[in-house]
Amino acid sequence: MADSGRAKLSSAERHALAQKRLRSVLDRISVANARTLEQKISDAGPYGQRIDPHVLTPARQELEDEGTIRSIRDSSGRWYQLASTDTRIATQKLAQLREISELNSKKDIRLRVGQALEIAVFRSLSKQTDLQHFGHFDGIDDIPDSNLP
Repeated sequence: MADSGRAKLSSAERHALAQKRLRSVLDRISVANARTLEQKISDAGPYGQRIDPHVLTPARQELEDEGTIRSIRDSSGRWYQLASTDTRIATQKLAQLREISELNSKKDIRLRVGQALEIAVFRSLSKQTDLQHFGHFDGIDDIPDSNLP
């Protein structure tokens, strides 16, 4: 079985590593939301330094409480940055992230992504013979991709 890249550490060592990784990632990318931090620290990152989300969240909260990490909440969500990050750089990065967040939350992109995933799953199930599945799309190959459901 493949190793997940998570180190075999004590609880205190995992907590300390989580805080180190949070500081490192935020130092490198300036501003991020919780999902991005989790993707970069829990799902990816250097071998042996991946930290599970249930450890990452309290480590981040502790860094917030001590003032090392600053939380910014607005209409586009909650964002995190190091308190030491240059305000000009953080403001610029946050403006870019807000624009991306707003574009990703528009109805047409959500519908298109959902539609594409549904079709991909349907086609995958249709091509295999081991599992029985129910449902179908009438005329799926006749519908132009430019049409939303």
